[in-house]
Amino acid sequence: MRMHSCCYFGLVSALIFGPWQRNVECLAADDEELHVSKPIACKTIDGYRKYTPMEKAALTKDEKLLVYLEVENPTIYLSRQGGLEKRSLHLTQEIRVRRSGERKPIWTKPDLRGLDVQEKSEIGPVYLGVVVGLKGMGPGRYDVDIIVHDKLAKDRSALVTLPFEVLKSADEVPPKPQDPGSV
Repeated sequence: MRMHSCCYFGLVSALIFGPWQRNVECLAADDEELHVSKPIACKTIDGYRKYTPMEKAALTKDEKLLVYLEVENPTIYLSRQGGLEKRSLHLTQEIRVRRSGERKPIWTKPDLRGLDVQEKSEIGPVYLGVVVGLKGMGPGRYDVDIIVHDKLAKDRSALVTLPFEVLKSADEVPPKPQDPGSV
């Protein structure tokens, strides 16, 4: 099953499979933590563990940073209606971009819709693809903090950080001076 969520400056697309049910049972233990994998800067994301990683997280302001994350132990509710079982999970994201070494974010996008899924069968491995636009960011080193919130559980969140670099774009690089002897 493919579960992929993308966010770009507050715009998020997620898979949504129908309305929430009333008769629910929690399948995750309350004492277990929500785990999010180490973030990976990618060229492409094609599915669960199907991505092309970047050698170095360095892009120009005209590009977008694509981040792959795996989520383990999300709360899953089992609902029953008319003899049918459905499983549900609901994750949201918060994104903060800051200069490396600084605490204060340059910008923050709170409570972004991440993933809202309802399935009749088992819910497979969960991954998120986060897209961060870099427009307006000057050259330099930055960190993106991604906080994944489990909305079906109280106070279950996980924070991961990915350092990246914004390079000068082609229009910002001054032209090389011409050699006076070559014409």
